[in-house]
Amino acid sequence: MCLGAQAGTNNVKLPFEPERDISRDAEIAAALTNARAALLDYLPKDAILARFQRGAGEELLSGKFTSPESSAALVANAFGFFLEQSALLLLPGQLLQAGSALAVILEEEVRFGWRGGFHPWLDVVIETDERFIGIESKRYEPFRDKKKVDFSSAFDRDVWGTKMGPFEAMRKALNSGEKQYAHLDAAQLVKHAYGLYAQAKRRGKTPCLVYLYSEPSAYPTGRQIPQSGSNQ
Repeated sequence: MCLGAQAGTNNVKLPFEPERDISRDAEIAAALTNARAALLDYLPKDAILARFQRGAGEELLSGKFTSPESSAALVANAFGFFLEQSALLLLPGQLLQAGSALAVILEEEVRFGWRGGFHPWLDVVIETDERFIGIESKRYEPFRDKKKVDFSSAFDRDVWGTKMGPFEAMRKALNSGEKQYAHLDAAQLVKHAYGLYAQAKRRGKTPCLVYLYSEPSAYPTGRQIPQSGSNQ
């Protein structure tokens, strides 16, 4: 079977030619231009933006990437260089020594041990011969919104093993209300730990979750951040 236009017709729409949303194209182009300007000049900007375009957080189109309160551009500028120079990255202590990183990936999904549903996305994933390291970063986000605890019944499955016992205990304490945090998004970190564990197990590597955060005293507007309980 052949698909095509009949002779003598000028306005036939072929089934494989979807209509273009011009306004959407302009929105994407503007978002990419703004995001590119927020990146340091020496970085591999195309590679960085390609990673954020596939992420689930919509940092580019929503404007989060260029917001002075977001950690997205901060992470991209700090770790973007290592997308193409992974061996140069090192982390404090014995977590990651120079030359050991095989790959550094921005905006990576780490999937649980089941299909369907939502799976967490980490800001940075670093892979070595032995370790699978995930980094979650926060800047002003902890002081901005109320933290939600929304573990589905899927997390009750007996798939985590004994090594995840502390995270299992924290999940149950968060669900019951025994543990509550004003600024720390503990539920998100527990989910990240589950996803990281499942992904690392499939690769035969040891998972390591890193929580990278700042302690600002004021918002970019100058408004002070209350320091009472800021470490909760």
